[in-house]
Amino acid sequence: MVGSPPPLYLYDVKIKLTLPLVGEMELTGAMPAKKPSSKDKYHHGDLRKALIEASLSIIAREGAEALTLRSAARAAGVSHAAPYAHYEDKEDLIAAVKDDCFKELQQQLAEGLGEKDAPLVRLESMARIYLAFAADHPAKYTIMFKRPLGKEPRETFAYIEIGRDIFRMLAEEVAAALIAHGRKVDPQDVTLTS
Repeated sequence: MVGSPPPLYLYDVKIKLTLPLVGEMELTGAMPAKKPSSKDKYHHGDLRKALIEASLSIIAREGAEALTLRSAARAAGVSHAAPYAHYEDKEDLIAAVKDDCFKELQQQLAEGLGEKDAPLVRLESMARIYLAFAADHPAKYTIMFKRPLGKEPRETFAYIEIGRDIFRMLAEEVAAALIAHGRKVDPQDVTLTS
């Protein structure tokens, strides 16, 4: 391959030894180079974050089907057993990824909506933020909305409640925009479909 880097696993070694009764010896050969340590990718105390980032990277490159606890561990530079400190199985890891993604979207929506803006402006802003999130983070969007969890969700999975909060926020903005334009609407009665 043109421009490919030299193998990381070998380097040439030349050692000169002087041993009593044997004399001078010269040894040469290829020795394994320092493998990337887990310190290069993972910093103690951030295992959860490292696994989530590694998972998103795998999802972006290969799709959600390629994600396993072992592949996430390999990408994060930790032992294949390390993910079990936080996750029971692959579905727990995916739920954690969903949690982080929904939290990020919720934060962007909260920060991007001006409280004093007119209701229609707020609704348009919400739509822009949502669409920008989907365009800027396709792997996150995929895991959030296109990949159902393969097990019964637990109460500890935050993404379910956060998703409901985002939906409520959207329903309230739709109702406020309709009310501002003379329609009598109860926000509880707003139903949205995709």
